[in-house]
Amino acid sequence: MFNTLDYQKKVINYFNKKKVYKLGFLKYSFFSRKINYIFKNELSNYEIRKIFNSLIEHDYFHKIKNRKRSYLYEYKDKNTKSYYRKNDSITIIFD
Repeated sequence: MFNTLDYQKKVINYFNKKKVYKLGFLKYSFFSRKINYIFKNELSNYEIRKIFNSLIEHDYFHKIKNRKRSYLYEYKDKNTKSYYRKNDSITIIFD
């Protein structure tokens, strides 16, 4: 049986240690290669995707849609405030 919680903890610890949250929005392929590196190529693509999807479900990533019908993901640091703001607008008032 494949338990994603044990794998999630290891991935989260690695991402926090390497400060991946400072890298901004990245493609899924970046994160899949990092997860593959963490577990030394022992996991299949299906298992890597399952770990990544479970991290998304547990709200560890921001997800935005790209123009090419794909998504970009940004890792959130749970210990600090998030810098991601959706639909920001600035109001300028002249006197």
